[in-house]
Parts: sequence; structure tokens; C-alpha cells
Amino acid sequence: MSKTNIGLDLISNSVSPLELIGMFTPESILPPGVGSTISTNPYTGESGHARKGIVAATLNNIALLNTLLTENTSANNQLKIDKIIDAITPLISSLRFVGIFDFFTPYEWLSTDTQPGRCLVAILYLQQNPQNITTETKQFLVQIQDQTKIKLLSEAIKQILN
Repeated sequence: MSKTNIGLDLISNSVSPLELIGMFTPESILPPGVGSTISTNPYTGESGHARKGIVAATLNNIALLNTLLTENTSANNQLKIDKIIDAITPLISSLRFVGIFDFFTPYEWLSTDTQPGRCLVAILYLQQNPQNITTETKQFLVQIQDQTKIKLLSEAIKQILN
């Protein structure tokens, strides 16, 4: 088969040259018009349902939490925080299936003073996946709990440690 024929075969079979070498594209993960897929974590091999937009939704919600958790506490802010937590919590398993907590470990998610929203998402993950709490992570959670001025983080960590 000539190079020309290979190219025609690719076009006629709708196979991207990138897919032939094992590279992923958004379309190879989730074709246009499809809203969800079964994702396999490339680090653990664990599989499960993942909807389109879960990573973007989580990152945007983390940014909102970063602002809300560092502002003065108010009933309105707490209501917003609660709604965001309610939106993120069901996404945790899908985020695990796409490998986000392996690409950046929970310890890495926790290790920032400037992103309490990211820290909270890691805590929500660890609440659902306590088997992933290493000795190092546990020690770091104790340190965060002792040092944070954000009551919500302290209370969420307390739930994990008890």
C-alpha cells in the first residue's frame, strides 16, 4: 500500500493520524454531540462515567470558592459556598475517573495558601476516598487545620481526621 493510499484510508475511515499514534484529541475522547463517556484513569486504570465539562466546572468553582472563602463571612456568602460544594461533591468520582487527583496528588491540591477553594476540593475528595490519605497528607491536614483561619476548612479536615 502506498503512502497515498494510507492517507485515503485515513480520510475514508475518519481516523485521525494523531489517533494512529495513540495521541488523544477532545474529539477522540468525546465525539461532537456526545455529552458523557466512560473514562479510564490513565494512572490507575479505574473506569467510570464522566460528563463533558467536569474539569472546567470544577476549576471555575474553585476560583469562586477562592474568593468567597477569603471574603468576610456572611449568610449570603455561606449560601453560595454551600451551593458550590453541592455542585462539586457529585463530580468528585468523575474527576477521579479522568485522573485529576493522580495528575496532581491530593497533597499538591492541599499545598497552597492562596487557593482555599482548591484545598477544599481536595478535602472533599479525601472525604470520599479516605484510602488515599497518606501519612504525609494526614500530617499536612493537621498543619492546615491548626493554621487556617477559614472555619469551613478546619471543620472539613476535622471530619477526615476523626
